Amino acid sequence: MNIMLNRITNLGVTVALLMNFTPLAVTAAEPAGFSLQFHPVGTPEFMGPPKIGQSGFIPPVAEVIHEPKEAKCLAEKITGEYEVLVKADGSVSSIHSHHNPITGDACEKQYLFPSIMKWRFKPATFEGKPTSVYMWFGLNL
Repeated sequence: MNIMLNRITNLGVTVALLMNFTPLAVTAAEPAGFSLQFHPVGTPEFMGPPKIGQSGFIPPVAEVIHEPKEAKCLAEKITGEYEVLVKADGSVSSIHSHHNPITGDACEKQYLFPSIMKWRFKPATFEGKPTSVYMWFGLNL
């Protein structure tokens, strides 16, 4: 799902598994600062329910996204791939990079990761009950 964002944005977009959507228009005085692509990749119970795509599983939906600010070092990256654990309450509890170092470089640790830890999601559900889920996301600055 491609989402164009500017500053702090509340989103009410339904996420479908592994589908791309046209950019969400956000009313803002300035152009969008970055874009995101999300898709769920697994749950902490990888070998048991719920499995991504299983009947009764509904992925999380981004509700609040905080754009990292004042991070000139991020502009040098242009793109990045990351994975977060979205807890059953919709908060982000962990993040790692899909590039070395997986714990993030100095710039990511100082500017990007603190912003991501403030993101909030409508939780994923399985058979109507909130569940934690790992979400992959691509970031284009």
